[in-house]
Amino acid sequence: MGIILLPFILTAFFEGLLFSVFCLSWAWRMAPLCGSPLESILNIIICLLGIALGVFLWISLFLPLLKGVSIWQEGIAQFLLYFSLVGATPIAAFPAILLYGPGKKSRKPK
Repeated sequence: MGIILLPFILTAFFEGLLFSVFCLSWAWRMAPLCGSPLESILNIIICLLGIALGVFLWISLFLPLLKGVSIWQEGIAQFLLYFSLVGATPIAAFPAILLYGPGKKSRKPK
């Protein structure tokens, strides 16, 4: 049974990871929505702390859902959804990168 489900589990995990990487790369290319370019060190520190907070909240809110997850109790669809959410864990850094991360475009009108 495990060999049959392994491709589905890996597909769900990597779909979540791919979605997360796509969103983070998009946010990375955008200019920061908060802060000014003169305070780049402060923006980097706030971004790092925001990423740590986002991942901490994602894990602390998501881990209780995974306690006792079983294919037989939950069903295959919900089990694969859990693996997709585990793969999408890096998406927790999205708000911090979008608000304070490095960017190339300027959002401020001149």
